Amino acid sequence: MTLPIIRHNKPSLSDLEHQALHEPLESGWVAPGPLTARFEEAFIARFATKPESTQAFAVSSGTAALYMALYALGIKQGDEVILPSYTCTAVMNAVHFAGARPVLADNAQGSTNPDKGQIAPLITKATRAIIVTHTHGFPLDVEAVKSLGVPVIEDCCQALGATFKQQYVGDVGDLAVYSFYASKMMTTGNGGMVMTRNNAYAERIADFLAFDGRTDYKPRFNFLFSDVQAAIGMVQLSRLDGFLARRLATAHRYSEAITRHHSFQMLEPVQQGSANNFRFILRFSAPEALVSVSNQMHSKGITCIVPIEPFELLHNYTGLPGTAFSNAEKAANTFLSVPVYPALGDEEIERIEVALRNIKL
Repeated sequence: MTLPIIRHNKPSLSDLEHQALHEPLESGWVAPGPLTARFEEAFIARFATKPESTQAFAVSSGTAALYMALYALGIKQGDEVILPSYTCTAVMNAVHFAGARPVLADNAQGSTNPDKGQIAPLITKATRAIIVTHTHGFPLDVEAVKSLGVPVIEDCCQALGATFKQQYVGDVGDLAVYSFYASKMMTTGNGGMVMTRNNAYAERIADFLAFDGRTDYKPRFNFLFSDVQAAIGMVQLSRLDGFLARRLATAHRYSEAITRHHSFQMLEPVQQGSANNFRFILRFSAPEALVSVSNQMHSKGITCIVPIEPFELLHNYTGLPGTAFSNAEKAANTFLSVPVYPALGDEEIERIEVALRNIKL
């Protein structure tokens, strides 16, 4: 009998989300309103160490949140923004939409992120911001990056719940952005959040989002969230601890299953960091081993992916030489992601665990 395919990712939804939708649907208030405000307040209460001085704005997507952060910093034509090459195109899209020039950084060796050492040489007189991405939910040392004296945007779209020095990511940078897309740590279908403790930045974001019925005119855009999304978001936020615990327990089982293998290992977070297990990454010494393991897992109905393919590296899109991004190139060729999301059933987790234990190389 052919076993059902285990997808690489799937949102975790329950009857609670269905029930929560009754409030906006019955009230008829489905645009941004009281539920959106409650969701923003709940998000601040959960992830800000100084909630009394923090402001958050729910927006239509993580990309919109990134653009809003750049707009808040006054990024304009001719400015430079440093960001990783090893990240999704949405980050560079936001930089281009702001009119700035993206300056790409290589990863630190064996990491999913650049560190201060990769970023510092890229700073020029035109540098106006640094975007750090905590890629795949692996945190980096934002304080070290902030010491370079340039405003820092923390992209936490994949890193919700990850910590560095026991502090949630997103609480150190000048601004932080989050995504609630279907594949993220929690979902509202789509949507995002931008958070800051800087009043001037918050005022610029609020002004931009209030796009209609203004006495003045300047280009603004409808990046608004909705109360329908907020209803789902409130439930997902209340379930986040369970999601994190489930991912951690599953990752522990996988790590135990691969202990006897010597040709690959689990990717670990940097020292003093705690990953949120958004991805369970197997790290190989050679691309051929990755292909072999991926094929073995697929033959058992388990969908594994290369989380960022070599062609997706931002320096390849922009035509820069791969030799300047050797660590990013290595990550793209040797990192394989195994399903670890909380919607996996116990039998599915056991299937993956057994498959990992029986890999042959």
